[in-house]
Amino acid sequence: MHEDLRRFVCYSFLLVVILLLLVLVFVPTEIATALPGHSVHVTINPEEADGKPTQSHLYGVDFWGNVTVEKPQGVERVTVTLRAECDKGWPVVISPQTIPFMNPSTEGFHLQVVVPPGAQVTTAITTVHASAKSPIWEDETSAQCRVNVVQYFKFRMWTRSNTYYSDPGETVVGTLIIKNSGNDDDTFRVSIVDPPKEDDKRRLSENVITVPYGFYGEVRFTLEISEDWSVWLHGGLLTIMLKVVSQVAEEMDILYSKTFPCYIAHRGVG
Repeated sequence: MHEDLRRFVCYSFLLVVILLLLVLVFVPTEIATALPGHSVHVTINPEEADGKPTQSHLYGVDFWGNVTVEKPQGVERVTVTLRAECDKGWPVVISPQTIPFMNPSTEGFHLQVVVPPGAQVTTAITTVHASAKSPIWEDETSAQCRVNVVQYFKFRMWTRSNTYYSDPGETVVGTLIIKNSGNDDDTFRVSIVDPPKEDDKRRLSENVITVPYGFYGEVRFTLEISEDWSVWLHGGLLTIMLKVVSQVAEEMDILYSKTFPCYIAHRGVG
C-alpha cells in the first residue's frame, strides 16, 4: 500500500513538472506570434537634410529619432539595441545605443552622419536598425534618413607665365589655366576686364568653359600689341587682367569670382 502511494506521488510530481515546462516553452511563443505587425517602431526627424562640407572640413548632419515599444502581454522588460549604417561608408554616431523599456513608451535618440571633407554632390542614405529583445520575445524594424551633399565652389587660376615679352606690332599668345577644386562640375565665364588700349586687340579662345570636378581647363588669350612705342613709356609693363566667374554659383545667387593679372614687357626688359 505504501509502495503504491509513493509511486503515485512520484508520478504526480513528474506530471506537474512536465506541465510547467510545457507552459514555459509553448505559451509565450504562442502569445508573441499572435501579435500582428511590429511591436517596436522607429521614426527619424527630419527625413532628409543638407550636408555642407568643404575641401578641408567635415560636416556633421544631425537627426533626432524616437523608438516606440508596444510590449506583448506577459513581457515585463524589453531592451532595444540601435545600430546605424550609411550606404556611402561615412561615419555615423548614434546615442544611446541601448534603451531599456519597462512599460510601453517612447524614447528618443540622437543620430549624426559625418560628411567627409571634399565629398562630391550625392545623396547618402543612412539606415537605423532597432532590435527589441526580452527573454521570451523579440522584434526588429528599421528607418532611413537622407543627407543631400550641397555643392561648394572652389577654383584656382593662373597663367603659364606671369610675364610675356614682346615688341611693338607683335602678337602675344598666353594660356589661362583653371582648376576646379569644388565638389562637382562647374562652368566658368572668362573675360578680360581691363579696358583695351587704343589699337590693342585682345581676344579669348572661348568665353565659357565647363571643367569637371578635380580637372583643369585652359583658355588661350591673344593680345595684338600696338606699333606705338609709347605704350611702354610709363611703367614699362602692359597688363592683362583676366577674370573668372563661376556661373553655377551665380545661378544659386552666390557670387564667386577671381581676377589674375598677366604682364607684358618690352623684349629685352626684365
